[in-house]
Amino acid sequence: MLLPNSKDLSSDFSPAVLSLFVTTDHFDLDGLASVYSLLSPKHAQDHKQLLIDIARFGDFSCGYNPRARRLAFALNTIAVQTSNIIRTLPNESLRIAALFKTMLPALRDLLDASVIQETLWRDAEQQHSETEALLNHQDVIVEQYPEIDLAIFRLPIYSDTPVSQRYLGFSPISFHNRTLLSTIAIVTQNDIVIQQRYEGWVELSSSAPRPRRDLSIFAQALRASETKDCCWHYDGIQHIMPRLGCDTAQRSSLPIETIISELKHFLSIAPAAWSPSVYSTS
Repeated sequence: MLLPNSKDLSSDFSPAVLSLFVTTDHFDLDGLASVYSLLSPKHAQDHKQLLIDIARFGDFSCGYNPRARRLAFALNTIAVQTSNIIRTLPNESLRIAALFKTMLPALRDLLDASVIQETLWRDAEQQHSETEALLNHQDVIVEQYPEIDLAIFRLPIYSDTPVSQRYLGFSPISFHNRTLLSTIAIVTQNDIVIQQRYEGWVELSSSAPRPRRDLSIFAQALRASETKDCCWHYDGIQHIMPRLGCDTAQRSSLPIETIISELKHFLSIAPAAWSPSVYSTS
């Protein structure tokens, strides 16, 4: 629970606003932008589109505004640094409140800053730039199957060892900006990872994607077909942006094209398994 009594922010509040409480049960950039807009409405209105773009980068990892992107990267860095400092607080509510206490003034200052401290965004921006350069390569092939909500990105690269990171360590923004589909298969010459986007988890009032399918059944089938020690792992349909991929150093014994073919078949016959409205809270 947050009290709007910060001396750093109170100059923006009317007496009516100062009498309010603002509550949230978690921290993310969308929530930060929303809480800030409630606590400092005049300043937020002055930066309305920038805040919207920051929130979009935070929730959906997509957008084209470079300043908002770097601000989102910077805010994420500050949030990680702050979380490391406050992690000894005894419960999650206190940690969330402490995080917002730091992040709200940080957001205010960054909105007005003419220059964003480079160390706060440089690494994430470099990852994004490298991913953009890769996806702009003439040999990259993007296949889109709207009827099963699947986009396949075929990348002309070969990795020496399997990569167990989300999006194979690339920037998700670059992929999301190139497709509206919410199930993404990233395929290299010798690896594959499948990602499900946030759009398939949250309840949207417009542009809602095809209902999410539960890939745990597909992961189980992959494990049953393996003849090597590759361990196929799926985070779970309840996760915001779940990943399905091999989590061991051993590559799969299954041909990648077989995996893709079976994935397309699975998505065409699997029932909808996630209804955001059922799990949303009022």
